[in-house]
Amino acid sequence: MKKIFHSILITLLIQSGSCFAVSYPSVQAMLEANYSHSDDTEYPWHKDNAESEMNNYSLCEKAKVPFSTSDILIVMCPDPELATSLNEDIPTDIYWIRKANSGINVINSVKNLGEGYVGIIPVSPDRWAIEVSSGSNNQGYLQEHHMLGFIVNDDFNMIAQWTAIMEDSNNNISMENTLSIETKNL
Repeated sequence: MKKIFHSILITLLIQSGSCFAVSYPSVQAMLEANYSHSDDTEYPWHKDNAESEMNNYSLCEKAKVPFSTSDILIVMCPDPELATSLNEDIPTDIYWIRKANSGINVINSVKNLGEGYVGIIPVSPDRWAIEVSSGSNNQGYLQEHHMLGFIVNDDFNMIAQWTAIMEDSNNNISMENTLSIETKNL
């Protein structure tokens, strides 16, 4: 009996990529399991969220993950108009899903990230990372910071961070910085 259980567990690990993967028949079913429908046409999904007033979401990204034929990144962005301050964390939800014969499996997810989604960036010939941003605006001084990270074990693991914009409108000073990754040498 123990050998049968271990064989089943190993098969699940190999097929799903993670023994903690949650299966759904479709992306729509996954969304309906995590959000309820909202009357807002731009942000049609609602999530009960004690951490933020930004509870209405839209599906702002459904992108094929680089280097994979079956992995997709689903990003749910909250309505920023519901923020109580300009400097409030953005409770973005990110789901890394994999197509399966019976629907989809959620491989990893990060909820209430606190950062805004920017995009997917290939960082090596077979790895990809997610770029997110956050910022603050206080008395004419604006800062925007970007981070690059991997989703591992339902957590966002940062691998790089940089200041993209610093602007002091009081003294007419601004600075912009971008990060570029050269993948051909990795």
